[in-house]
Amino acid sequence: MLPSEFMRLPGPSGRGRSRASRGAVPIHPHHRRATHRLAGIGRQPDVADDARALGLDFIPVVTEQYDLVIPEIYFESENIQILLETIDSSEFKNQVESLGGYSTKRTGQVIL
Repeated sequence: MLPSEFMRLPGPSGRGRSRASRGAVPIHPHHRRATHRLAGIGRQPDVADDARALGLDFIPVVTEQYDLVIPEIYFESENIQILLETIDSSEFKNQVESLGGYSTKRTGQVIL
């Protein structure tokens, strides 16, 4: 849930509750981008980045896995093989890991 979505949720006591009393801290989009630019983040900021920028702890409660599905008729094509070799390379994995918040433990694994 994004902070802006959280702030729209009704509180237990109904109307009139301030954002601070609901536990939400508003972050202006321009401030968010500037904070991450200054921090040297070379990617789209996420919730963990927002928490760190505000000096808050962040505990991830779930991880997400993304799979690349390639139709069998294209699997042996030169371009797909180059893609697979690239994402399985240590150079690519190191670059992804250096972004922070990403695991390459299963990156490049082919499942048939």
